[in-house]
Amino acid sequence: MNNRILPTLAQIFLLTGALLLCRGSSAAAPPSFELDPKELETAAPSVKTPRHPPGRSHRKQATKSDETAGQAAVTGGDERLTRYTVKPGDFLFKILMREFGLSNAEAEALIPEVQRINHLTSATRLEVGRTLLIPRGKRNPSARKATRPVIAPAASPATEVPPELAPAARPLPPSPPAEAVPPPPSREHEMEASRPAAAAPVEPAKRAGEPSQPPPSLATMLFRLWEQLVPDQGRVEPITLGGRVLPAEEYPLLLAADGSKILVDVRGSLNASAKSQLVQKYPDIRILPRGSEGFKEFFTDLLRTAEFAHIEENPTVELGTDPRLAVRADFRITALTAAGHGPESILIFVDENGPSLPTPLKKYLNRKGYRVAELSRKEAPHSDEPGYDLRFLPPAPSCEMALSLLEILSLKLNRNRIVTGSMGQNAESRFSIRVDGLFETGGKRFILDCGENDSYNYTLYRLLQLQGYGIVQPQPKDDYATVTEKLMKELNYPFSFGRYDFDYGRYRISVTGFRITRKGDSTARLLLVNKPSDLVFAELLQSAPTGK
Repeated sequence: MNNRILPTLAQIFLLTGALLLCRGSSAAAPPSFELDPKELETAAPSVKTPRHPPGRSHRKQATKSDETAGQAAVTGGDERLTRYTVKPGDFLFKILMREFGLSNAEAEALIPEVQRINHLTSATRLEVGRTLLIPRGKRNPSARKATRPVIAPAASPATEVPPELAPAARPLPPSPPAEAVPPPPSREHEMEASRPAAAAPVEPAKRAGEPSQPPPSLATMLFRLWEQLVPDQGRVEPITLGGRVLPAEEYPLLLAADGSKILVDVRGSLNASAKSQLVQKYPDIRILPRGSEGFKEFFTDLLRTAEFAHIEENPTVELGTDPRLAVRADFRITALTAAGHGPESILIFVDENGPSLPTPLKKYLNRKGYRVAELSRKEAPHSDEPGYDLRFLPPAPSCEMALSLLEILSLKLNRNRIVTGSMGQNAESRFSIRVDGLFETGGKRFILDCGENDSYNYTLYRLLQLQGYGIVQPQPKDDYATVTEKLMKELNYPFSFGRYDFDYGRYRISVTGFRITRKGDSTARLLLVNKPSDLVFAELLQSAPTGK
């Protein structure tokens, strides 16, 4: 064998052994090199959910449809809105009742929304010829829900009248055996049965085709009125007799001003034995029979029994000077407020067959420190006869007052016009004159001249008068009364000046000014005054007075 091959074979053996050693060492790697499966999971890249392309076309289409719907609701294209053009003498309350057939309560509830839609700052001063958007078929859901009479549940054995409640003239039946008497009702049942059903607000006048609703009972109306005088009537515990709760419709239980309780015997059915048992069981109770006298006489006894600090019958409250408001109430009492901040005056109206006071009047009295509590089955009266449009003519130079008065009368004035006329019967000799204003009413043209009355202009105006023009020339020294009288005479409007009393039954308004009958399409009469007043007078005078 060749000597040079031996080293080569040796090298081959050495290389083979090294390879075997390396293979064994890799199969038995130390633990520090092993990977934890949790580390693999942590190190694994998170799978991202592929994003879908956004539905841009769908979103744009929805936005566009929403904008279209909003524009339709504002511009009147919506079927829920209808248009109405304001006429002279119109105001929102009259429009909603006369043109759309709403009741008083529905009109009052809708007026704020009409003002919001049409951006109106006043509900009584409307621009003649303006088009208003009126919601069609809009009603106040809370008012509609409240006007539904609450039907009391059928009487259960726990609310039956016990034998002790029989009239004294009628013999009492024998008492049932002890085992036949049902157990006393629970506290929750007593509290529920001791109160009359919740009363709905005064029912509005029914229109043709609507079912008539029964009027609220006397006990219900009494409880509703008394809640306005002594709050927290709900905390009065029920009264039981013979293990039975007294029915509230026949025996309303009222909380007195001094904390005691008043049990009203509406039908006078409590005999002497029943009264004695009640007084022994409830020492703080006072029993008051309804009696046969009128309701006002009965209510007088009720107020005295309630121990109010001060009671005044038939008071008259007068507010303001010119205009002056006089309110005639049935009672005025002084009571402590619920928060204990001191006494307050409450005006009480208890004519159950008469109308309630207008809402603006009640709010005005409340602002003046008087709270109103009333018992009435009718709404405030509404007459189709026009009332009075109370307008204020502010002090100003005579010509400015004339311009303001023309605006109040809804007469359109064309300023700085050229008027031509002829010199007598010679039609070829004509002249022209610039006037401050030109307007037309009743088929006649009128000129307003506020300039100096020199001899040349005086001659031209006399010639224009001969041609049928009416001339209104306020002088610098003219006051409110003089300017108004000149203009009314020239327009041939019926008018008078003085102090007028407008009687509305429960209240009376006295005002000094011009009473004017406007001509044209306007049916409202005008009261022109030169002193500002509370807006409530303008609202109240919109209705025709009951006393002429």
